[in-house]
Amino acid sequence: GLLFANYLQGALAFYNGDFTRSIAAFNVLSQSSQPWLKETAIYMQGRVFLNAAQQNAFDDIGYPSNDKVDLAALQAAESAFNRYLTAYPQGQYSASATGLLRRVYWLMNDQKRLAQAYAYWFGHPLSEANITSNQLVQEIDNKLLLSFSDTGSIDDPHLLAIIDLMLMRQRSSDDSRPPFTLAQLQAQQSRFAQQPELYTYLLGAYALYVEKDADKTLTLLPETADDTELDYLHFSQQTLRGFALESKELWAPAEQLWLKLLSRAKQPLQRQQLELALAMNYERSGKVTQVFAHNTVVKT
Repeated sequence: GLLFANYLQGALAFYNGDFTRSIAAFNVLSQSSQPWLKETAIYMQGRVFLNAAQQNAFDDIGYPSNDKVDLAALQAAESAFNRYLTAYPQGQYSASATGLLRRVYWLMNDQKRLAQAYAYWFGHPLSEANITSNQLVQEIDNKLLLSFSDTGSIDDPHLLAIIDLMLMRQRSSDDSRPPFTLAQLQAQQSRFAQQPELYTYLLGAYALYVEKDADKTLTLLPETADDTELDYLHFSQQTLRGFALESKELWAPAEQLWLKLLSRAKQPLQRQQLELALAMNYERSGKVTQVFAHNTVVKT
């Protein structure tokens, strides 16, 4: 009973921000022979160090400053969470410890390991995590994509592709970053070794949006065969072809492409996007009445 009382005292100190007293309590309890106390105390060691590391790091709005993070405490938190996951890979708090390690990497500004931690969930069921798919997307947006500083630190082809597409966006006049060059994109080819079609898509996107060379895009992205599965990547490739055709004001071939894709669309949101593309095609080619014709395929 005394050990459980000590745990409550350690937890109270933790929530009161008395991290010195809290870590002292959990250090003792981590040696306990009582299974729950031992496991929970080892997990809580990481929580204490993490809170101590970040307690002065955030401004009034909630943005962190890396130079205000207690790096020693942050490294201690990382060690504690790894120690917990080594001892309890399927433990009661393993999902939480894994998620908190992402926070450690974020506060360390270790974008390479943070990206690796996100990429892990692209190939594993989120049922093993304590986060939903929507929450994971939001976290990747907030913690990585909006603040990345070096594409060289991103190895996962999906995350790298997202960042590349962001770098291709039209810059505002006060954006001081150097332009994203074709040479930089070409230097990434080896990182897309397992996703060559995704890399080809990026080359096509660069040709259309940065080089303004629609013919190059159409050469890079040939029309798919009718029996090719219209997954999201092939769908995106063909959509890019449609945009390239329309940039050349080839409205009729683009219309035929949209109609052909409509007959094959099965994945969520594909049909809605194609109907919008077709409606915009008709509007821009002077045939807007076809959007509202009784036999129109534009239904959404």
